Amino acid sequence: MFWDFEWTFQIMPDLLAGLWVTVQITVIAYLMALALGLAIAIVRRVPIIGSLLHFVMEFIRTTPLIIQLVFVFLLAPSTVSGMTVGILVLGVHYSSYTAEVYRSGIEGVSKGQWEAARALSLPATRTWGAIVLPQAIRKVIPALGNYLIAMFKDTPLLFTAVTDAVAAELVESNEAPGGNVPGTSDIAPIDKQVELLKELVPDAKSIGVVYASGEVNSQVQVDELKKVVEPMGIEVKTQTVTSVTEIPQAAEALGDVDSIYVPTDNMVVSGIASLVKVANDKKIPVIGAEAGTVEGGAVATLGIDYEALGHQTGEMALKILQDGGDPASMPVETAKEFTYVVNEKAAEAQGVEIPAEILDQAERV
Repeated sequence: MFWDFEWTFQIMPDLLAGLWVTVQITVIAYLMALALGLAIAIVRRVPIIGSLLHFVMEFIRTTPLIIQLVFVFLLAPSTVSGMTVGILVLGVHYSSYTAEVYRSGIEGVSKGQWEAARALSLPATRTWGAIVLPQAIRKVIPALGNYLIAMFKDTPLLFTAVTDAVAAELVESNEAPGGNVPGTSDIAPIDKQVELLKELVPDAKSIGVVYASGEVNSQVQVDELKKVVEPMGIEVKTQTVTSVTEIPQAAEALGDVDSIYVPTDNMVVSGIASLVKVANDKKIPVIGAEAGTVEGGAVATLGIDYEALGHQTGEMALKILQDGGDPASMPVETAKEFTYVVNEKAAEAQGVEIPAEILDQAERV
């Protein structure tokens, strides 16, 4: 297999655009880490506060960065962009390292320098600004540079299965993407999930949905749900949230709906326990768009097998890398395999009986 220079030049604009985003994140987060790290190093010299900061810094350093990113992203209001979250988390994470670098530099300033400053009755600001920091920072510049390189390598731009690539502005259309971002959609088979809901709750006249107001993918699913149930005379009641803490109130605000549908919404799925508690108290059946929701307490789903979807995406990559496929003309593919997943304990808690024909085909959690 030979290097394809034509393909290289074709994707170069996308690569450069990604590089520019990476550089922006790195520079802003690094400046934040430098400033915050210096402040921490200075404040740590105060005995009680220093002990507390030492514990916090150790916790940050020993927690994987990816966990911090996901945790803060899920807790942050939906109005805060992923890029902003990334910058803040990277800045705080690396400040725990730069603080130690600064500390070593400060401790490297000879004791005589401190004593001379005290003997001259110099104020603390003059001591730090004119004597200590110029000497300390000069010594630690190489070490700080190492963390700039490390941060640059920790700022990858990643994304996985997208429900609606058009709404997310990744492609021009599902049939003809028109760019270099082919892939698969994890859009749920909402029509089939509504059929499942009707089997569990035959007399359902209303469906409640709680979703994050900033999730484009969730809005797409809600719109599709309304389109599917409108001919059936079923009303869809919605409540939006901007943080996980708002989920219980939003679930309560749905009122006496006959069932609740949970789309593939990152924020709501992460806080599914609080929604399920409300549903259990009111005996309202919860239907999920994917298996993780069922594990969290929903009754059932006819959902996507994400392992199979990942394999399907890999096959698309092979078509490009081995067979010379054109990503601009490769239609966005949807999942080909769906699986019933049921939670019998949740069904009992929410007052639902799962039909035997579904149980025979389903995976249990």
